[in-house]
Amino acid sequence: MSNDETLNTLYLVALQLLFIFAVIGATLLGCAPTGYTVKAQPAVSQPLPTTTVYFYPTRGQSEQQQDRDRYECYMWAVKQTGFDPGQAQLAPHQRIEVT
Repeated sequence: MSNDETLNTLYLVALQLLFIFAVIGATLLGCAPTGYTVKAQPAVSQPLPTTTVYFYPTRGQSEQQQDRDRYECYMWAVKQTGFDPGQAQLAPHQRIEVT
C-alpha cells in the first residue's frame, strides 16, 4: 500500500467513526428528557399537641404564692425569649397552659 492509500483509508475510517459517534450522540440526545420539573410535596401538617405543664409545691406554698410563682415564671420566660405564648395570634394547640 502506498502512502496516499494509507492516508485515504485512515481518513475513511475517521469519517466512519465520526459518523457513528454523531448517530449515537443524536440518538442519546433524543432519549434525554427535555427538562426537569420540580413539584412541591404537599405539606402534611399535623397539629401539635397541647402542652400542659404540671408543677407541685414542695414547700407547702399557699395558692396565692403558687399563682405568683406561676406568673413570675411566665414573665421571666417571655422576657428571656421575647416570645409570649399567651398572645392571641397563636392557634389554640400552640398555647401552653400551666396548671
